[in-house]
Amino acid sequence: MIHTYDFPFGDRYPHRNWKNIILTFPGQDPLLKNERVLLVAHFDSTSEQEYTLAPGADDNASGTAGLLEAAAIMRHYRFERTIHLVWFSGEEKSRVGSNFFVKDYADWLPEIIGVVNLDMFAFDGDNDRCFEVHAGTLPGSHEIGNCIGAVIDDYNLDLTYDFIDDDTAYIFSDHYYFWKNDIPAVMVLENSFYQAGKACGASDWNPDYHTTSDTVENINADTGFSIVKAAIGTIARLSQPLNPCFTTKPEVKPQDNILR
Repeated sequence: MIHTYDFPFGDRYPHRNWKNIILTFPGQDPLLKNERVLLVAHFDSTSEQEYTLAPGADDNASGTAGLLEAAAIMRHYRFERTIHLVWFSGEEKSRVGSNFFVKDYADWLPEIIGVVNLDMFAFDGDNDRCFEVHAGTLPGSHEIGNCIGAVIDDYNLDLTYDFIDDDTAYIFSDHYYFWKNDIPAVMVLENSFYQAGKACGASDWNPDYHTTSDTVENINADTGFSIVKAAIGTIARLSQPLNPCFTTKPEVKPQDNILR
């Protein structure tokens, strides 16, 4: 489904409105199918040459590819709750895509039980496999963060993360407008900030952020791929898996080079 919203492309093309992409896996349980779980990411990028060259391998092809991987896997299964994969446009223009989404789909908001936002998580310069989960102050967001930790442990993903569960959590991404509407949401982010007393230690900031050098040669696909696994596992748990769609279970083999 294409969500077109009233934000002009630019002065040269005032009639080209922007679009979000929504892929839906309908829930199968009669009592829970109207409850919604969202895995989201933004697919726009920017750089010092944003109109001519903005590769955005980390920010945010990592999240965009993560949603594609989720789609490839989840199509083989059924879930009690409805899952929406949402690719937002306009995040680099102060989150306009997610802002319009919560306005235009206001009737969904009371039915959304959780949101996981994947926003640049494929850079790991020190190779410590540590990232950040920004949960903010909502108790429901803390539960999602704890679910991510449980998935990491249960599937032996060899990841650690800083859990930011207070008002210092990052707001400049697409989870923000869900928080504004009291919807539990977390942001998955690489180790971009120093968190005193937390697991990651020193900040591991991506020096290619918002530059023309944000290319696949400068990301860590192995760490990013493990984080994608954690996110998909979390969404699956929130949505409550049922039996596979097929009598004979297909072989679902994620591609390790999805972020390469």
